[in-house]
Amino acid sequence: MMHAYRAYQETPSFYKGSNLNGEIEAWYAQYLYTSRLPEYPGSKWEERDNTNPLRRKIRDIAQIVDSKGNLRNDVNLYDLEFKILNEIVPTFHQNGYPADEYPFDYDRQGLENFTNLRTLTVNCL
Repeated sequence: MMHAYRAYQETPSFYKGSNLNGEIEAWYAQYLYTSRLPEYPGSKWEERDNTNPLRRKIRDIAQIVDSKGNLRNDVNLYDLEFKILNEIVPTFHQNGYPADEYPFDYDRQGLENFTNLRTLTVNCL
């Protein structure tokens, strides 16, 4: 659903030029959903999030970005930028998301990668 929403919000060239940015946001939204399921502890989703290198990096975002796409109180934008640029992007590019097919828009900084999440959770608790 995040892919569909994002495609609707952006121009085709902007969307294509930031495929990896969108993947990161979509994977994070999926993690937020599954990790809050009552059956998550001990589930196949938790196992996947703890063992898959891509999923581990996405899970780590929750230490910096909350479930509404905002920074947590005890971190700053540098922490998020560092995590994305030095850990998440390389891990994705090394694990099935090649840079030529999944370009990362380096002009989108920090929280700009979670704008759809922020928009979709505006009136959520």
